[in-house]
Amino acid sequence: METKRNGKMKEGINYFGKTYKKKTGCGNIYIIFGRDPESKKLVHIRVHFGKGGGCASAVMADMNTMFKMLIEFPKSKQVEIINEMKGNVCQFLEQSCRLVLAETIYKELLSKEDK
Repeated sequence: METKRNGKMKEGINYFGKTYKKKTGCGNIYIIFGRDPESKKLVHIRVHFGKGGGCASAVMADMNTMFKMLIEFPKSKQVEIINEMKGNVCQFLEQSCRLVLAETIYKELLSKEDK
């Protein structure tokens, strides 16, 4: 599932974006992308689980920090980092959180809007 939205980040910057709802072995995960309305550049990636608390939610909070730094890298480095994420799987294999995240972020990084 994908939804489009407009909003403001905490810093007060206007953006537009998409939210993807993806199924994983641990439940639904929501991946939110925000783009600058003028340049169309990706300026915001945020991830959270549909359920509250737990270890996985804490890990996602740390990954959000990583994603905030990721968008500052050149495109080639972003792709390299995301490809590394694809190699980390859990017992759910094709539905592992990391794999679903990597594939969704990779798709968004290479979208026409971010050229």
